[in-house]
Amino acid sequence: MTRCLGPKPFNWPAAILVFGWIGFTAALLLGGDRLISPFRHGLPSEPLAWWPEMSIVGLLLIFTPLLLGGVAGGLPFRLKNSVRIGVGLVALGVFAFTAGVVWDANSGVALYSDQLVYRDAGFGQPLETRKFTDIRRTESSCLNVRERRSWTRKPRGGLTLDFGDGRRFEIWDRGGGWGDRGQEARFLVVERVFAAAGEAGAVRAPQRRSDGRAAFDSGCPARLANRLGVPLERVSALLVVDQSELRPDEYVVRSED
Repeated sequence: MTRCLGPKPFNWPAAILVFGWIGFTAALLLGGDRLISPFRHGLPSEPLAWWPEMSIVGLLLIFTPLLLGGVAGGLPFRLKNSVRIGVGLVALGVFAFTAGVVWDANSGVALYSDQLVYRDAGFGQPLETRKFTDIRRTESSCLNVRERRSWTRKPRGGLTLDFGDGRRFEIWDRGGGWGDRGQEARFLVVERVFAAAGEAGAVRAPQRRSDGRAAFDSGCPARLANRLGVPLERVSALLVVDQSELRPDEYVVRSED
């Protein structure tokens, strides 16, 4: 049996892949995706609001270097010193990460006063438009969400636009893409789109969780109004759906036993 004595060799492929992935991913999350976005620079005019999108394909490609770093760390001892294997893993990781960024870079959603402009992820996808007059349904939600590394819960409002042709867009709950900055301005944009949907005769409904329950936490609208610094009535107008506004298939009436 062969035993390897002395200090273990430095696994430079794993270090480059893991720490390089952390650095570049942090740069994207901190706004780098917005700076390099061809979607933003290709818009016909300045939008009220916009955000980049991320696809499943792009996400998998971007996470590939981290997976390859795990592979490099688990290589047998005799292979960890192979320069050819190390360079190959790093090159594959760089290629996959770059491909993931490029795949998603040209995608995004932009809101204007009367329409929504978007482009799907991928190469050669067209810039498409949906008029707010074509909105057929809006779904609202309000959840108290626990953020990462925090014991406190913050209220988060959501508004999904359904255009009736299979395309759905969440315009409020953008998570990290929106961040916590400019919430009042963001609320004004959502309020404006909601008003346009109402003028178009869109049906209102609550968003549903996977188990069918409404995505609505008690007290959330009041907390959200306080966080935004706006009257509760304005927030409730967007989020609270009265039973009289629902279609028959939106709720179930239980008979008394």
